[in-house]
Amino acid sequence: LTDVADLYSQTNHPIPPKTWPFVDKSQLLSVLLSEKVFRTSAIRPNELDLDRIHVIAGAAQPLEKTREVLERGIPTYAYRLLGREIPALKSEFLGELRERQVDMIQLNEQSSMGGINSLTASRVSKAFDFRGMNFTVDGDQSAGLQALELARNFLKESSGAALVFGTKKKYVESDEYLQNIGMKCWLVASLDFALSSNLPILASLEPMKVSRGAHVDV
Repeated sequence: LTDVADLYSQTNHPIPPKTWPFVDKSQLLSVLLSEKVFRTSAIRPNELDLDRIHVIAGAAQPLEKTREVLERGIPTYAYRLLGREIPALKSEFLGELRERQVDMIQLNEQSSMGGINSLTASRVSKAFDFRGMNFTVDGDQSAGLQALELARNFLKESSGAALVFGTKKKYVESDEYLQNIGMKCWLVASLDFALSSNLPILASLEPMKVSRGAHVDV
């Protein structure tokens, strides 16, 4: 994850300079992973039927980015609110706001807490000009598997392919929680689309089956 920005700068998928400061690493990484999937499988994405390529990202809301937005965004909101509600303090708060402006974060469609994850799938679609559906599944720790199951169910009914993203996690025993350490990507397709597009077929994706306990077989 530490090299994501440098690696992305070497791609042919530019991001507007004004947008760059607000882009989450997961969005950049999803494009890089897509390139790796195509490269290692000798697939030229521009030669595929772009109208039938979908992108589904499975991820919970990124807590680290959310915390950063809150810590840097709330002071801006608080100073403006107090300055408006208490006229006698307006000049004092506005002066403090100007002094702290360098520490503030601009809240927009790129940095809002509800939009960080939803932009991951659309970022990939835009980079490769995929014209199918693109959306994000927020299913907490099981978001990646839910996204994969949605792709399987959709492609069962509609011919095409989908890039599916999920997070790689590591269990931190001392804190008893799952830490996000990276991302993973699958390219799944209906059989007829895979054959007609000369895609490598590495495995078949069977439906999830839940037994009486909590165990899940894929």
